[in-house]
Amino acid sequence: MPKRRRGHGLTRSVKYFRNQRRGNNPASCASDQLAGPVDPLIQAPTACPDQSQPALLHPQTPTAVPNKAMPIPKHQEQSVTSEQRRVAWIVHFVDVLGSPPEHEWNVHRGTIHDMLVAFNLKEGMRVPMRNALLQFLASVQQGIAYTGSVSRPGGQNRVVELDSAESQIIADCMEMGWSVTQTSHMVNHYRSQQAKVSVGRSSVYSAYLRLKPRVSSMTASKQGSKVYNLHGQRLD
Repeated sequence: MPKRRRGHGLTRSVKYFRNQRRGNNPASCASDQLAGPVDPLIQAPTACPDQSQPALLHPQTPTAVPNKAMPIPKHQEQSVTSEQRRVAWIVHFVDVLGSPPEHEWNVHRGTIHDMLVAFNLKEGMRVPMRNALLQFLASVQQGIAYTGSVSRPGGQNRVVELDSAESQIIADCMEMGWSVTQTSHMVNHYRSQQAKVSVGRSSVYSAYLRLKPRVSSMTASKQGSKVYNLHGQRLD
């Protein structure tokens, strides 16, 4: 039985499409050249292998570049200043919380607690936040705009005047035997009622020393048990 040649018996359509895939069908290109102009909106031009710049049937799309975050320089990481943070606290205090009174600030789950949670701050920021609120109230009473700046030199160690009510409170508390911490709490409580900035313990103690307190010296006493005889005389 004679051996059949490869491709023998295939239909013309199969041979035509096989030659099209292999790119060795010059007749198709000639037919395209003889044909009239083709509307590009109806049919795309066919690429011929002998053309210098053949058209791409499947153009490759450019690969997407991953969107990587640009590194932030170290000098730009802390772009928010402390003054801007204090102003943000006051805006939240006024617009969101509605300016609650002072007796609601330090209670359980009070105003300062809500502000610490809102700004994701720790409990150590309670005192600076309270001082910022007091400064804001003082600015409102004085009729000036609050800018968030701290204009007191030396931090919270402000000088307490000797002829002021704070010095009288210090004298009374220390005379009753109160500690410097308890006395400072009473002084700051009075200053908060007067819309003044709170002071530190060093200011209270320095004011106490400037008041020149009179310290009485203790007389030396003999310690030990006292033993008496039957006549009431001391035996030691």
